[in-house]
Amino acid sequence: MTDSGFYRAFEDRHRGSRELIAGRLRAYLPFIRGLMEAIPGRGGVDLGCGRGEWLELLAAEGFPCRGVDLDEGMLADCRARGLPAERGDAIEWLRSQADASLAMVSAFHLVEHLPFNLLQTLVIEAKRVLAPSGLLILETPNPENLAVATEWFYLDPTHVRPLPPSLLSFLAEFQGFVRVRVLRLQHDPVLMSADWIGARDLLEGASPDYAVIAQIAGQDPALKALDEAFAVEDGVSRSALADRADYLVGKRFAEVNNRLALGDARVAELVQRIAALEAPNRAAAALAESRGRELEAVYASRSWRLTAPLRAVGRRFGWIARQVRASGVRGLLGAVTRALLARPLARLRASKRLDPLAGRILRRFPGLRPRVRRILSRYGVGASGAAFSGALRPDPAYPGHGFDSSEMSRTARRVFRDLKIANSRRERSLEH
Repeated sequence: MTDSGFYRAFEDRHRGSRELIAGRLRAYLPFIRGLMEAIPGRGGVDLGCGRGEWLELLAAEGFPCRGVDLDEGMLADCRARGLPAERGDAIEWLRSQADASLAMVSAFHLVEHLPFNLLQTLVIEAKRVLAPSGLLILETPNPENLAVATEWFYLDPTHVRPLPPSLLSFLAEFQGFVRVRVLRLQHDPVLMSADWIGARDLLEGASPDYAVIAQIAGQDPALKALDEAFAVEDGVSRSALADRADYLVGKRFAEVNNRLALGDARVAELVQRIAALEAPNRAAAALAESRGRELEAVYASRSWRLTAPLRAVGRRFGWIARQVRASGVRGLLGAVTRALLARPLARLRASKRLDPLAGRILRRFPGLRPRVRRILSRYGVGASGAAFSGALRPDPAYPGHGFDSSEMSRTARRVFRDLKIANSRRERSLEH
């Protein structure tokens, strides 16, 4: 880049803080510690050292390392922190070094900026300058992560092309490195143990970065010093993430199918129980229908019509028996009388012709009014009909029927009361 200020600002915005980058780089410290044991006293170089986070971390571990970068803005950060860094082209710097002079060559997010022919040259020169059992560390964006492959990689305008892990690792193997390991980095550590992987996880969940860590041949003790580091657990590949997602989807479908099977079994059980409950109802309905047809056949038969008078007589005798049980013979006679007089009395009540005649008779014999009223009431006929409606009204001239005694003297009221009592007794004696 011709404008070093732009790329420095771009790194600050999109790569992360120094603390964040230093935390990520700690994943390589097991390799450095094994290397210091295998090749003591030898240092290394960090090509494209940037702001110097890796140089600072190695200095804290006691491993000597120089930085090389073309960006003066980045180098200014290194010099401000007293880190050994110089301006230079990565490949030219390697060419200037003696054979087997370094224990380590590292390049973090550099190889994606190089055309493939220059990348091949860099790997060849790195192998030349490494001492036996020396390490090459190349970190780059991981195109297995779909978000990296389709968007994040192209945020940096100086990137050339994504490098799949299988390509970069094969390049190291082809150039003669005896132990090559792909280490995927910066993934969510709990993703592969989650109980569900969604669409966003499939797009962004694979490790966004990876490193190819390659070791050249050396003595067995030196190689064994890094065995534990090379056995470190890998990150999340796209295929592993897809397999996990498939497993979780299959598991979820199995759970749903189990629930559906339980539901189907429950429904079948309920259907059987409903059928068992409906069976008696259906039998009862069938029996009722059969009895109904039989009854209709009886009603339609000739014998039913011929025996109708006998059934009518039977109902009458039944009514008589109920009356005798309830009220005795006297009650039976009263009920018969009421039944016989009900219709004539109803006609009498509705008649308008008898009203004048009844009125004349009752006015001539006023003492009959209460008795007639009680008789009509006893047989279910009131005095509110046309007949007797005027005749049965209280007569002011007859004692006890609407006569106002409030204006009488005390002696007169006493005589009037005695007369009413005597009259009531007489009426009761007449009724019996």
